Amino acid sequence: MDQLYQSALIVNPKTLQIQDRPLRPKDRIQRNSDATGFRFASFSLAGKSKMQKLDQMTGQLADQEHVYLKITSNHQQYLSKKDYKRALNKVFHSKLPQRTQLMRIQLTLIYEGQRKLALIGDEQVDYSPANMKPTSITIQYKQAFRPRSSTAKQTWASVSELEPHRLSIDSRSYRPSDLPDNQNEPLFDDSNQTNINYNVNWRQPAFLQDLIGLNFTYVTEFEVPKNSQRADVYIQQAQPNLSKQLTYTFK
Repeated sequence: MDQLYQSALIVNPKTLQIQDRPLRPKDRIQRNSDATGFRFASFSLAGKSKMQKLDQMTGQLADQEHVYLKITSNHQQYLSKKDYKRALNKVFHSKLPQRTQLMRIQLTLIYEGQRKLALIGDEQVDYSPANMKPTSITIQYKQAFRPRSSTAKQTWASVSELEPHRLSIDSRSYRPSDLPDNQNEPLFDDSNQTNINYNVNWRQPAFLQDLIGLNFTYVTEFEVPKNSQRADVYIQQAQPNLSKQLTYTFK
């Protein structure tokens, strides 16, 4: 049976910062200043997952995309950050169950120096009134680029209905899959491309166990040869549907 109502949040609807305890409509919400750069400790559950690659990440911000999504059973809508906060605050304070899923995606390309780059994809589900459908993610870059590493982790926050103020955070690691788990036609030319695929089966709520936050974060590192003047990385996914390109031009 699907979970029909998410009774709490782990993210502050006013700031989108992750809290150390569950937030409920009766709680007073403090406003904090926004952070910048590619740090994940405040705005993503990935900051609480002890993901070694994120902890060790240093470098220069090369390119970045922020996506804010409002998703229903048959439609997805792109929102501004301001409208996303408003929508999250609305479902948070609603006394009736809402059938809207709210999800934000941050794609970050980091230049680590010595022609080495890293793509960080951070997918944060802040509100989901029902079981999540599996997500498929494909990352593409030129075969001429040398792969260095690819790691990923799903993290979830939950509370027991019997102990509603006790927060539990758990995670599991992922390896790239051989093939994408979707039937969509590729949006980018597969020829001369390295493909990295993740098939994400989201954690589901259990009996008397309410999920109040879900996250999937992946880190892909690669090195660009000296004869390339720019590096393009393509990200395509289904459930939700997304198609983005990040670019770094060497000086």
